[in-house]
Amino acid sequence: MIQTVKAEDDSYIVQTEKPKIAPRLRFSIRPATEGDVPELRKIRRDMGIHDVPTVFQTFMKLDPEGLKVAVDETGKILGSCSSVFNGDDSDGLYFGGIYCVEPRYQGTGIGQKLYKAGLDHLGDSNCGLNAVPGMAEVYRDRGSFPVEEKDWVCLKNQTPNNVSPEVLSNVVPPGVNIQPFQDSFLPEMVAYDHALVGFRRSLLLSMSCNENNSKTFVAFKNGVCVGFGSVKESCLEAARVGPLYADDPAVAEVILRKLLESFSDRKGFAMMTISNNIHANSFIRRLACPVKGECHRLYKKQRLIVDTSKIYALFDINFAVF
Repeated sequence: MIQTVKAEDDSYIVQTEKPKIAPRLRFSIRPATEGDVPELRKIRRDMGIHDVPTVFQTFMKLDPEGLKVAVDETGKILGSCSSVFNGDDSDGLYFGGIYCVEPRYQGTGIGQKLYKAGLDHLGDSNCGLNAVPGMAEVYRDRGSFPVEEKDWVCLKNQTPNNVSPEVLSNVVPPGVNIQPFQDSFLPEMVAYDHALVGFRRSLLLSMSCNENNSKTFVAFKNGVCVGFGSVKESCLEAARVGPLYADDPAVAEVILRKLLESFSDRKGFAMMTISNNIHANSFIRRLACPVKGECHRLYKKQRLIVDTSKIYALFDINFAVF
């Protein structure tokens, strides 16, 4: 028997008979801080998920109340859940993810309290999330995310092996030049991103491109941004590519090659693609990277419709819309 009650100090007390758990477990829910990142990194690494710790830090700054953690009386993290705001103003969109509870504490009510805290944070706003198979129906029918994307799913591509960027083209289309990121490129990148996703993410892009252990390349044609991409070190010390956007698949291919070449000491590779972007998934096959799973996109109110032919790698599976 498990019973969860709220204490006077707004913490929760779990009374349980589950083996290996104290009969009375007290926990509370609070916003995550940068000091939690090492522990979160370990939890996600142990789960085999290619999250990027610096992305945690970026979104904590972007939306300080968005990432919640459940902690016991010693401060140990028992679980997490996020609903973070993407955008510079009210035109943006919330996105949910990084929902997990330590296996030994599952079924104690911690996950339900975390999930509710996430919903409370976004209020009546629209929100998207990526659901693994078997959970999409739960989120859709009982979790307040009734709108399902029907045209595509997200593909989780990852391998512990190093991939060979030499299998990708290095031929830049006429009139296009691809350069390492500079802060002066941000206005053009923000304009490109705005046209693609439908709202401005200037602060997010600025912080993302300046994260430690990351590289970004930007493509220009006649002085106008026609694509960009980033690679970062995941908690499994692999090269995780995301985002990767481009108008032309030939441009996306060269950017991807440059990103992989810039991370020569990587330990594996990960990249989240969209199922209906044929060119993106052909790159993955050439890199001999297997598809390890898929996620279904759900929304709280309405779908976000974008040109997925320009999205070769998602920004992040847990924090960003595209």
